[in-house]
Amino acid sequence: MKRNEFLKTLGIASATVVGGSSIASAVNDSSNNKNVHAFQASGKTKQNADKIKLGVSTYSYQHAIYIGDMTTEDCLAEMHSIGAETVQIIDGITVPNFPNPPESWVEKWFGWMDKYKLTPSLMDTFLDVYYGWRHKPMTLQEQIDQMVRDMKLAKRLGFKLIRPTSSAVSAPLGEWLDAIVPYAEEIDVKICPELHSPIPLKGEFVDRIMNVITKTGTKHIGFTLDMGDLPIETPGGAGSQQGGAAAYGATPPPQGAQPQGAPMQRVENDPEDIRPLIPYIYNTHGKFYDMADARTTETYSKAFKVLVEGGYEGAIDSEYEGQRRWQNQWCVPIDEVYQVRMHHVMMRKLLGRA
Repeated sequence: MKRNEFLKTLGIASATVVGGSSIASAVNDSSNNKNVHAFQASGKTKQNADKIKLGVSTYSYQHAIYIGDMTTEDCLAEMHSIGAETVQIIDGITVPNFPNPPESWVEKWFGWMDKYKLTPSLMDTFLDVYYGWRHKPMTLQEQIDQMVRDMKLAKRLGFKLIRPTSSAVSAPLGEWLDAIVPYAEEIDVKICPELHSPIPLKGEFVDRIMNVITKTGTKHIGFTLDMGDLPIETPGGAGSQQGGAAAYGATPPPQGAQPQGAPMQRVENDPEDIRPLIPYIYNTHGKFYDMADARTTETYSKAFKVLVEGGYEGAIDSEYEGQRRWQNQWCVPIDEVYQVRMHHVMMRKLLGRA
């Protein structure tokens, strides 16, 4: 039985699966560090923690989507089965006939939101400032027009936030950021550039955005925090599948098999660096690579403490990226569904919901 067929039989009655002792134990057993769950929301912090919504990005299931093992609805059904509250998408991957989906699909989309009890959180968009094969720079007006197009699509699908990526993730943002403010306010969609590795949380990238917010007084420019901008384990590290640690849903590659991609750059951001930015962080990408690695939970524990104490009220959407190290490697089965389920168990425990 294919995964999508299994998920359809699983249906909406399987919400208890994620709380099962076997998965919870897998998360706990993945660490030898007794302080992994040093922070757990309780008392006054529990009131703040309860305002945070937990969701999933369809990006987490990218391999299953690519090989046809899961459809968009399969992803949404799986999210509901683990009790997810919010969903985010990558626009051109999820939306048929992008950027102009037929009205029949839009109606189906909202039908899925009702059926699976999900709320759209953030739509990931891309503003490539070069056209075609990166040879014709877009004018400022062309950039604005594309951003307006994306905001209108987001609004049409019920998203209140978009995350635009305009070039290399760490490149300073261009003139479009200043120019887009009145359009964002008119359409009422917030623009949230991503704090993605290797961006320093204290530096030019952040200052550029904060200057626009301060100068204009707008509430429609903010940040998307990516947990990968904190020191969690990156692919190829000692605790990853390549490093030989026990990895759920994966088997060791045969001798000579090489995982894809180069190791990501390290960042030295301290989770405490998030604190002053919390009023301007509207969404968080719950980036992770391998739930079998204890350092993932250690960093999440520190970051959640800061987010909860700082009064963060946005969504934290699981963004599993460990499969990108192994996709197209026939020797390693990729179980994105199981990884995301374990991620939600961890997050619930930290927020005092488990």
